Amino acid sequence: MAENVWSRIFKTGLSNIILAGIILLMLAFTVGVGTAQPDHSASVNTKDDDNITPYDGPIGPDNALYGLKIAFEDFDESFTFNASEKLQKKIAHANLRLAEAEGQLKKRNAQAAERALERFNEKNTEADDLISSSSDINSGLLHAEEMIKKHQQILYNLTQLHPDNPGLARAYSNSLELEQKFNRRVSEREARGEHNEENVAIKAEIFDNNTEVKVSVNFKSVNVTNFSIANEILDKFQLSAENINTLLTVENMDDGELNTELGADAKIEDGFSIINAEYKFPLLNTTSKDGIVDGIYMNLHALTIENVTNTLEIENMTKVSENKKDEKAAIKQAAHEIKDEKQKEKEQKQEEKTAIKQERRENNGRDR
Repeated sequence: MAENVWSRIFKTGLSNIILAGIILLMLAFTVGVGTAQPDHSASVNTKDDDNITPYDGPIGPDNALYGLKIAFEDFDESFTFNASEKLQKKIAHANLRLAEAEGQLKKRNAQAAERALERFNEKNTEADDLISSSSDINSGLLHAEEMIKKHQQILYNLTQLHPDNPGLARAYSNSLELEQKFNRRVSEREARGEHNEENVAIKAEIFDNNTEVKVSVNFKSVNVTNFSIANEILDKFQLSAENINTLLTVENMDDGELNTELGADAKIEDGFSIINAEYKFPLLNTTSKDGIVDGIYMNLHALTIENVTNTLEIENMTKVSENKKDEKAAIKQAAHEIKDEKQKEKEQKQEEKTAIKQERRENNGRDR
């Protein structure tokens, strides 16, 4: 009896120790990730910059917690059910792996760099698989294509600096292959009409110590119902911090008014819709780019489907077209009826003339 009691105490104590260890590990990871987040301007490339900022945070591929960091990222991706958003996360994580590899190469730690490059290859393969298996990725394809090409250029530059590194050569080769696959997928989608052109713009205007932001999206969609259109608009607004930083343009203003406005409209015609949406909002006491990016991200991700649905205005151009067709058909039918009526009148007059002539011939015959 006493042995069983001590056994239960031991098992309970061991369970508590394991649980405490897991909690401490999670806390350490959370703190590490928090301190490891670089500022947006430093981690995101511009179109004219083929370099990335090497990762120098506490949880790199040479850290014991690196596997847990990867696991948390994979967990986040697995619970991202929107295919477009999941694709953006996979591309962003591939970007981070490349930054980690460059950071380790600077430290002359080839083994840790190889570990990051292996994860980079895996993430790119996952992105390719997602694009090939998901037919509902209608946004973010152009950005993903741009990032893939940028990764390729970065890898090429690194291979010139480290020509004897097999991991870099393998990653560069895989990147070339991925670009070819990606281009083929995009071409196939364009041929099937699945790749929808879209335009996303983010403009920030600074005056005094405040900033007013305008985020606008314009795109063509196969969705034609109110809820599906509103849901796609919301998806377009769910931009990552990286996308926001890339799209953001900042200007100064002399004066202005701070307002919050959300508007969206859709014109439906022939089985598709043309959609325009704009979200304008103020950021008080915010003028730095990092602060603007963070403020935009928080405001966009605070939007709900109800917000969009309540402002969405839909004009069904298909019904208008059908009404016009009906009107044209009615006019055409009336014209035919008038023509038939005139033809009948003409035939009737001809019959009357024929009858009169016949009667005259008969009368002349009697007179003789």
